[in-house]
Amino acid sequence: MPSIKPFTIIPLVIILAVIGILATNLRQVAHMQNDDNAPTSRTSYGQEIDANNSPQPIVTELLQDRRFENGVRPPTNGANILGAGSTCLERWKAALPSTPASHWQFITVAENTRFCDNPNTPSIDGSKIIYASKDGSKRFEIDQALGEIRYVFDTGKEWRNGCNLCLPQDGVEPQYMSGAWNWPHFLLSQDIEDPNAPDKKLRLGNYDKATFEFEAELISSAKGDPPQCPPGTWGEQSIPDHCFFYATFVMKHETGKFSGKTDLCDPTVIYEVYPLFYSDSGERYDGLDSPWLGLEPANNPVYITADNMRLEPGRSMKVSINAHTLTKKAVAAINKRYNTALSADGYFIQSILVGWEIWGAYRTDIRLSGLSIKASTPETIMGSQQK
Repeated sequence: MPSIKPFTIIPLVIILAVIGILATNLRQVAHMQNDDNAPTSRTSYGQEIDANNSPQPIVTELLQDRRFENGVRPPTNGANILGAGSTCLERWKAALPSTPASHWQFITVAENTRFCDNPNTPSIDGSKIIYASKDGSKRFEIDQALGEIRYVFDTGKEWRNGCNLCLPQDGVEPQYMSGAWNWPHFLLSQDIEDPNAPDKKLRLGNYDKATFEFEAELISSAKGDPPQCPPGTWGEQSIPDHCFFYATFVMKHETGKFSGKTDLCDPTVIYEVYPLFYSDSGERYDGLDSPWLGLEPANNPVYITADNMRLEPGRSMKVSINAHTLTKKAVAAINKRYNTALSADGYFIQSILVGWEIWGAYRTDIRLSGLSIKASTPETIMGSQQK
């Protein structure tokens, strides 16, 4: 079993409260340097004919705001429910009026490094948008001209250096944090909808292939100070400090009805995690060498694949995550352990998550570009689809 502990699995259920606002005013960017003709919103491509006069699959782009045209909405999970999220949205609208129309939203767990506590964020300069904490130790940078996003994160500047945000520091209680989700999170989320389905659900059974693709470069990663959280930081659990960057498909079961459901596992929702960087040392990928299956606090299964690309500092890599393959592996692992009879075709992609979870003090900098989710299906399934 990998070094990640059962209590440290991705706390995705409680932090996935997302404002359901549809984009109404997406602007096209026609002169991008990467993929000049890439659509910025959902686009379906009709049947085409190749050189051998053979029908080609229909491809649908599912990711919206691919160039982050409308920025990112502020988080509403966790401490943000207290009201800071709503006031933050009004301030962000003043800087970028189309913010409420964005399909992207931050999912964060933070005390010192909340974007909403910085009255000067976001800052906008031409095609660049920057969201930053007051001290600049956490930043999210958008470069629309290059189609890039960048996460810059120094958890050593967080409350207690990122070592349990819920505990007091020098006798002072934290202002925002409480509960079990007590380590820094810095994530993006987007709900996924299928324009070809009447109810907008992206059912895997309707497509031959659905892939999440992007280019990733881990610019730098290093241990911060202290090199290890103090004993007792995580209660009775002995958890080594580690930083974890991942992409996740949040899968929802079509009916919620299946055999073999137990009190210990509720597969109504499955979190399928694709690790891109997992490190104790902070310098190299040094964990999660085998698949891992566990449960998050609401008893929904979390599956972490080991069949993944691994980022190396200073090297750019093209990442392609096959939702069908990942779901089949997750379902097989759940069926084997919990004696269920699940089928991958019984699930649809509810949302995606991309970003960091970090236990302890780390300095990290990562850049992504060309984000895309494409689903393809034979013409025989959607023969009436028009270009």
